[in-house]
Amino acid sequence: MDINNFIETTLKPTNLPVKFQTYSGKETTYITYTEYLGQAESFCDDEEETEGHYVQINVYSKSNYNSIVTQVKALMKKADFSRTTEINLYENGTKLFHKGIRYFYSENLIL
Repeated sequence: MDINNFIETTLKPTNLPVKFQTYSGKETTYITYTEYLGQAESFCDDEEETEGHYVQINVYSKSNYNSIVTQVKALMKKADFSRTTEINLYENGTKLFHKGIRYFYSENLIL
């Protein structure tokens, strides 16, 4: 599975720019994401059965982003991502509000 493509497809309904790690466009409300850990989660007969994808979704905005965050959470839940943690931040350099939301996704490798 291409986890990056999966995330971008999942978040497409937000109608916001969704980019891997960095965004260099002109919009002041956008989403970035990264997989901060990928690892084998379970094995059977010395073969990897499931792979864990640990990702962070970042919502940036000049104004209140609560409705966007609510939409992101609903879309990620619908795609079977499990939310683990989240944090509210403010980026002094860009003057953007930043919500970081971490998720876990378990990919079954056995077909």
